[in-house]
Amino acid sequence: MDQRALSELVKCKADLGRLGGLFKLWLESENGTWGNLGDRRYEDIADLVDDLIDKEDELLQIARKLLK
Repeated sequence: MDQRALSELVKCKADLGRLGGLFKLWLESENGTWGNLGDRRYEDIADLVDDLIDKEDELLQIARKLLK
């Protein structure tokens, strides 16, 4: 198993988690409102969240393969 590759995957997953946390904080800003979304629609935001979740799951699957 390549320890360096596994370490990078763990860092990427942590970065995705932090990004998700910052994104959530942004969405919850301004007294619980959606905040300033500009010209973006809710569907765009939902798609971004779905992509973040998919990438996190993909990284987890790769890490599991490396551990086998």
